[in-house]
Amino acid sequence: MNNNLVSAVALVSAGLWVGAGTGHSATSVATGPEGQITVTGGQVALGEHNIHPPFAYGKIAENGSIISASPNITGVSVSTGKFTVSLAGGFQSSDIVIATDARFNRATVMNAWITGGVLEITCWNPVGVWEDRDDVAFVVYRP
Repeated sequence: MNNNLVSAVALVSAGLWVGAGTGHSATSVATGPEGQITVTGGQVALGEHNIHPPFAYGKIAENGSIISASPNITGVSVSTGKFTVSLAGGFQSSDIVIATDARFNRATVMNAWITGGVLEITCWNPVGVWEDRDDVAFVVYRP
Protein backbone atom coordinates (compact mmCIF):
# COMPACT_ATOMS: atom_id res chain seq x y z
CA MET A 1 0.00 0.00 0.00
CA ASN A 2 1.50 3.37 -0.96
CA ASN A 3 1.74 6.36 1.40
CA ASN A 4 -1.05 8.29 -0.37
CA LEU A 5 -3.49 5.42 0.13
CA VAL A 6 -2.47 4.97 3.78
CA SER A 7 -3.00 8.72 4.34
CA ALA A 8 -6.33 8.50 2.53
CA VAL A 9 -7.52 5.67 4.77
CA ALA A 10 -6.52 7.62 7.87
CA LEU A 11 -8.33 10.76 6.68
CA VAL A 12 -11.53 8.92 5.76
CA SER A 13 -11.44 7.05 9.07
CA ALA A 14 -11.16 10.39 10.88
CA GLY A 15 -14.27 11.74 9.12
CA LEU A 16 -12.42 13.90 6.58
CA TRP A 17 -13.69 13.66 3.04
CA VAL A 18 -13.74 15.71 -0.12
CA GLY A 19 -16.79 16.70 -2.11
CA ALA A 20 -16.95 17.78 -5.72
CA GLY A 21 -16.27 21.37 -6.63
CA THR A 22 -13.47 23.86 -6.53
CA GLY A 23 -11.54 25.29 -3.65
CA HIS A 24 -8.38 23.93 -2.14
CA SER A 25 -6.11 22.82 -4.94
CA ALA A 26 -4.18 20.27 -2.91
CA THR A 27 -4.67 16.59 -3.62
CA SER A 28 -7.57 15.37 -1.49
CA VAL A 29 -9.32 12.18 -0.52
CA ALA A 30 -12.87 10.92 -1.16
CA THR A 31 -14.77 7.67 -0.88
CA GLY A 32 -16.77 6.39 -3.82
CA PRO A 33 -20.21 4.74 -3.72
CA GLU A 34 -18.62 1.32 -3.19
CA GLY A 35 -16.42 2.57 -0.34
CA GLN A 36 -13.28 2.70 -2.48
CA ILE A 37 -10.87 5.56 -1.91
CA THR A 38 -10.10 7.96 -4.72
CA VAL A 39 -7.61 10.80 -4.79
CA THR A 40 -8.81 13.96 -6.56
CA GLY A 41 -8.70 17.73 -6.27
CA GLY A 42 -11.70 19.30 -4.55
CA GLN A 43 -13.16 21.09 -1.56
CA VAL A 44 -12.22 19.69 1.84
CA ALA A 45 -15.09 19.11 4.32
CA LEU A 46 -14.92 17.82 7.89
CA GLY A 47 -17.35 15.61 9.80
CA GLU A 48 -20.97 14.73 9.24
CA HIS A 49 -21.97 18.39 8.72
CA ASN A 50 -19.34 18.96 6.02
CA ILE A 51 -17.69 21.90 7.77
CA HIS A 52 -15.04 23.57 5.62
CA PRO A 53 -11.74 24.50 7.31
CA PRO A 54 -10.50 28.11 7.03
CA PHE A 55 -9.25 29.02 3.55
CA ALA A 56 -6.71 31.47 5.00
CA TYR A 57 -5.81 33.00 8.35
CA GLY A 58 -3.25 35.28 9.89
CA LYS A 59 -2.06 37.37 12.79
CA ILE A 60 -0.37 40.66 11.91
CA ALA A 61 1.68 42.94 14.17
CA GLU A 62 0.96 46.66 14.32
CA ASN A 63 3.98 47.35 12.10
CA GLY A 64 2.62 45.01 9.39
CA SER A 65 4.93 42.06 10.00
CA ILE A 66 3.26 38.66 9.82
CA ILE A 67 3.32 36.99 13.25
CA SER A 68 1.75 33.80 11.88
CA ALA A 69 -0.34 32.97 8.82
CA SER A 70 -1.49 30.21 6.52
CA PRO A 71 0.96 29.51 3.67
CA ASN A 72 -1.31 31.16 1.09
CA ILE A 73 -0.97 34.62 2.70
CA THR A 74 1.71 36.20 0.52
CA GLY A 75 2.20 39.62 2.08
CA VAL A 76 0.95 42.58 4.10
CA SER A 77 1.40 46.26 3.44
CA VAL A 78 0.50 49.06 5.83
CA SER A 79 -0.67 52.61 5.38
CA THR A 80 -2.26 55.13 7.70
CA GLY A 81 -5.15 53.39 9.41
CA LYS A 82 -5.13 50.09 7.53
CA PHE A 83 -3.51 46.80 6.60
CA THR A 84 -3.68 45.43 3.05
CA VAL A 85 -3.33 41.63 2.96
CA SER A 86 -2.41 39.68 -0.20
CA LEU A 87 -3.39 36.06 -0.86
CA ALA A 88 -1.99 33.67 -3.50
CA GLY A 89 -4.62 33.73 -6.25
CA GLY A 90 -6.34 36.75 -4.69
CA PHE A 91 -9.36 37.14 -2.44
CA GLN A 92 -12.85 36.77 -3.93
CA SER A 93 -15.86 38.97 -3.22
CA SER A 94 -17.72 35.90 -1.90
CA ASP A 95 -15.04 35.17 0.76
CA ILE A 96 -16.22 35.50 4.35
CA VAL A 97 -13.79 37.39 6.62
CA ILE A 98 -13.71 37.64 10.40
CA ALA A 99 -11.19 40.09 11.91
CA THR A 100 -10.47 41.02 15.52
CA ASP A 101 -8.05 42.95 17.71
CA ALA A 102 -5.20 40.51 18.37
CA ARG A 103 -4.03 42.17 21.59
CA PHE A 104 -7.29 41.47 23.45
CA ASN A 105 -6.64 44.32 25.90
CA ARG A 106 -9.34 46.75 24.80
CA ALA A 107 -12.49 46.94 22.73
CA THR A 108 -11.79 47.63 19.07
CA VAL A 109 -14.13 47.41 16.11
CA MET A 110 -12.53 45.96 13.00
CA ASN A 111 -13.67 46.80 9.50
CA ALA A 112 -12.58 44.25 6.87
CA TRP A 113 -13.46 44.26 3.18
CA ILE A 114 -12.21 42.82 -0.09
CA THR A 115 -11.39 45.13 -2.95
CA GLY A 116 -9.36 44.44 -6.08
CA GLY A 117 -8.45 40.93 -4.89
CA VAL A 118 -6.87 42.09 -1.60
CA LEU A 119 -8.19 42.21 1.97
CA GLU A 120 -8.16 45.57 3.72
CA ILE A 121 -8.55 45.83 7.52
CA THR A 122 -9.00 48.98 9.59
CA CYS A 123 -9.38 49.45 13.36
CA TRP A 124 -11.96 51.64 15.16
CA ASN A 125 -11.78 52.28 18.89
CA PRO A 126 -14.81 52.89 21.17
CA VAL A 127 -13.92 56.58 21.59
CA GLY A 128 -15.01 56.99 17.98
CA VAL A 129 -11.79 57.50 16.06
CA TRP A 130 -9.89 55.39 13.54
CA GLU A 131 -6.77 53.99 15.11
CA ASP A 132 -3.53 54.26 13.22
CA ARG A 133 -3.30 50.47 13.36
CA ASP A 134 -3.38 47.72 15.93
CA ASP A 135 -2.35 44.05 15.96
CA VAL A 136 -5.06 42.10 14.12
CA ALA A 137 -6.05 38.48 13.63
CA PHE A 138 -8.25 37.32 10.75
CA VAL A 139 -9.81 34.16 9.34
CA VAL A 140 -11.14 33.73 5.78
CA TYR A 141 -13.71 31.15 4.74
CA ARG A 142 -14.40 30.45 1.08
CA PRO A 143 -17.93 29.11 0.47
